[in-house]
Amino acid sequence: MIKMKKLIIFIVCLVFFLSSYSDINIETGSKHRDLTSLPTSDKFKVWDLEEAAALKGISALDSIASYVTDTTTELNYVLGRELHLGEIDSAKKVLIRDWPLVRWGDLFYPPQIPVDLTINNHSEIKFFPKNPSLGCLSNSPLRYGDIEGDGQKELALFLSDELIVFSPQAQKTVFAMFIDASDWWSWGEDSLLKTYLQDHSGERPSEELLYHGNSHNSSDHAIRGNFYPGYRAYSKMYVGDYDNNGSLDIVKWQKIYRSNKKTESPAWVQILNEFTHYIRDETGEYIPQEDTTEQTIQGWLTSNNLTWQKGFPSKSECAGQEGQLIPEMHDPLLNDPDVLQ
Repeated sequence: MIKMKKLIIFIVCLVFFLSSYSDINIETGSKHRDLTSLPTSDKFKVWDLEEAAALKGISALDSIASYVTDTTTELNYVLGRELHLGEIDSAKKVLIRDWPLVRWGDLFYPPQIPVDLTINNHSEIKFFPKNPSLGCLSNSPLRYGDIEGDGQKELALFLSDELIVFSPQAQKTVFAMFIDASDWWSWGEDSLLKTYLQDHSGERPSEELLYHGNSHNSSDHAIRGNFYPGYRAYSKMYVGDYDNNGSLDIVKWQKIYRSNKKTESPAWVQILNEFTHYIRDETGEYIPQEDTTEQTIQGWLTSNNLTWQKGFPSKSECAGQEGQLIPEMHDPLLNDPDVLQ
């Protein structure tokens, strides 16, 4: 029970820290090895950690993408390219524990977004995010916190625009959500348009055919001249004891927008504005509550003065945009007054 309470405290502090940059002891790990250039010291560190995993015969950690170090104990948490987590004592070169990382059972790709699952399998965690990822959060995919100084850490991962909270104590994912489940692409001087021009004697597609945001999932149709509307889908997380029962809750606020044609206005139309309430069970996992009405959840947010911009995530980590609102999630072109508050 004590460990579970510490897990809850961590999640609250994680959200508060990442959105407001409060002085709380939560560390950001190394940059994503495949998305950014690692300093030489980090490269040597990764090789040492891979050697420790190899001594235990854990092939899923043969190639490590990111690590984070507990400077107090010198223990390292690592993320392997095969979606595997590990806890390593780097001084002794010993792998202590490891866990496969799988899709959380209560996370599903939004059914409002049409997708050909034979081409895009959204039922599994994706290792590589869109580049750049939303707010560049996936550039540092692994983070941890030791809130009460007792050596018990919880991990927060940003993978392919999915937020995953993993508890080493519970040895499982306790919460996850898509911070960005969008499928859209603005046609410009990119490879898709170039392919289209090659197949259509250099003639650009008519404005009457294009959308403000075209479906990227249907790009194979687009290069042949058949265009489909794009979708933008974002989620924010809020943590607090909203139902006043002495236990903390998670609220997820999800918005989905569909694009209009280039010749139509507004550019985007909201098709979903959904609130979900999660409570913690005896194992520390957060379970969605179907009985909590959206009106009730909206009342909680309103009474606590919690707007869209105050949810997590909101702040960008992209170069030149650090600390600013993530542009995609707060775009005036979404034609939604919520995103401006």
